[in-house]
Amino acid sequence: MLDCSLTNYDPTLIRGRARLLIQKAEAYYGLGILDACVHNAQDAFTLARSAGSCKIISRIRALHDNLLQTSWRKDRYVADLSDVLAECE
Repeated sequence: MLDCSLTNYDPTLIRGRARLLIQKAEAYYGLGILDACVHNAQDAFTLARSAGSCKIISRIRALHDNLLQTSWRKDRYVADLSDVLAECE
């Protein structure tokens, strides 16, 4: 459903696209698919940052914090997300 929403979503509505992408990242996290989770979180972060959406960035940080509590905490994907988030600080 999220992929369908992204396909039909107006590309000029950046904040909404970022929201859909973080929802997709959270869904992949729940499914245990780390690479897709992080990829979508990074895309959501890029859009949220350009739109100035602190709420979406907070959700990405919360997802990142959850990832740091899992057995994936030392995985390359989690490290990449850490690097992306560190650039914003």
